[in-house]
Amino acid sequence: MGSKMRLLSKKRDPGTSRLHQVVGDVEMDLIDRRVYVKGQRVHLTLREWTLLQLLALDPGRLVSKQRLAEAVIGEETAARSNSVEVHVSSLRRKLGRDVIETVRGLGYRIVD
Repeated sequence: MGSKMRLLSKKRDPGTSRLHQVVGDVEMDLIDRRVYVKGQRVHLTLREWTLLQLLALDPGRLVSKQRLAEAVIGEETAARSNSVEVHVSSLRRKLGRDVIETVRGLGYRIVD
């Protein structure tokens, strides 16, 4: 997916802006917690949203599996869980396989 992620500021009303990020066919509204694929709203679980938000806040930056696990399930159980893989797989099914890249042994990132 060769498209660049772009940040768009849209005015809702004077003095108020909404932060959007777009990757290919996926549009993420980080303020209202909404995700659209090809214009159709996609519903995410809280854990899916948490992972996506961490990845989308700095597109192209690698986020470690440990950091994602701590955000989703807490520090104590993060080391023993495959929760991140499960939720990333679910996100890929909902958003498209090319949106999240796996860097084997290191973590994940939103394709920039």
